[in-house]
Amino acid sequence: VGERSGRKFNYGILENKEFTYDTEPACRAVVTMRELKPEKEFEFFKAVQLAFYYENKNTNDLGIYPVIAAQFGVDKKTFSDKFNSEEMKNKVRNDFTRSGEMGVRGFPTVVLKKGEEYFLITNGYDTSENLIEKINGLIK
Repeated sequence: VGERSGRKFNYGILENKEFTYDTEPACRAVVTMRELKPEKEFEFFKAVQLAFYYENKNTNDLGIYPVIAAQFGVDKKTFSDKFNSEEMKNKVRNDFTRSGEMGVRGFPTVVLKKGEEYFLITNGYDTSENLIEKINGLIK
């Protein structure tokens, strides 16, 4: 991934035998930001990715998310309260269910929404040329 994307990765955290790779907290943090500041959702997502893949932050340490959220102007306590709510736990479960219904089985995945229909473009890595060809085939 690092070679293809040109991004630097730090794999140190993955060498920690005590670390359990659980994406639910990170996904719930993004859903929380979507609720609190939807215009910052994607930037927040990128910051969470950077914290894990480059800075080796433990994404199971729930204390990292309010700190990242504060960088986007969200009060830490407000973020923590919302993040820990049953509402956000339910919303992230709903996101997982919805992505499964769209055919998402791994990452990266690209899904195109056309009208009310969803089309799976790729489930896993594909070249930009192939992605563009598939998308153009569907939008014409």
